[in-house]
Amino acid sequence: MRSVRLFLLPAILSAGLAGRGGSGDNLPRQPVSGSVTLDGRPLAQGMITFEPVDLASGHPATGTIAEGAFEIGRDAGPTPGNYLVRITAAAPDAQLSAAEAMEQGAVSSREDDFRSPIPSRYNAQTELRAQVSEGGPYEFDFSLQDS
Repeated sequence: MRSVRLFLLPAILSAGLAGRGGSGDNLPRQPVSGSVTLDGRPLAQGMITFEPVDLASGHPATGTIAEGAFEIGRDAGPTPGNYLVRITAAAPDAQLSAAEAMEQGAVSSREDDFRSPIPSRYNAQTELRAQVSEGGPYEFDFSLQDS
């Protein structure tokens, strides 16, 4: 009888841990979603990052933007805290193959030709902020302006 209990113990523990869900790091991660527009139009493709203002009180989260929408599930979401939000996207020409870009004359040695369509105030020098509290999900809408 004792050997049966010892045999079942790992199975019971595994089932208990599997039922918890989440990323397995036991952090109170929150799902976040929302929209990103640039000059009033949905951003075709990009990345969004929630970077903690204070590394001691938050955990970063990154997701993809497609057709103006993003969603980061609980497994990878940010923990409660205050965040800087960084939005990046490649210039439309960056999506072409090298051969296609050369055909269209998009290849240049000028640094300006490889600029992101997103102004730096939304990524490298971001002005965007978000507050995530426990009990999400949270929806954030970011309306970016090129000028």
